[in-house]
Amino acid sequence: MKLIRWLLLLPATVVVIAFAIANRHEVGLSFDPLPFALEAPFYALGLGFILLGMLIGGLAASAKTLKWRRRARRAEREATRLEGALAAERERSVAAPKTTPPVISNAA
Repeated sequence: MKLIRWLLLLPATVVVIAFAIANRHEVGLSFDPLPFALEAPFYALGLGFILLGMLIGGLAASAKTLKWRRRARRAEREATRLEGALAAERERSVAAPKTTPPVISNAA
């Protein structure tokens, strides 16, 4: 598994470094109706927007799985409660004295 990770991570790192070296020139970014403007190297803006997209996508995926995590936690609590009840019932049944049923005679 580590080998596969390195085989994927090494070329990706080389691509990111090559992108940063090739795109060092300054570019301007303005948010037109707003009075905000930004001057930064193109690679910084590109990588920044990629990271922002990954963050938003991760948050969206996390929000989507929130319902299932909540259900799993609830089921785990219910299973723990039922296991405790079962253990108490077993303990109670072991501690209860064993009685034999009454004998019914066929005397008529």
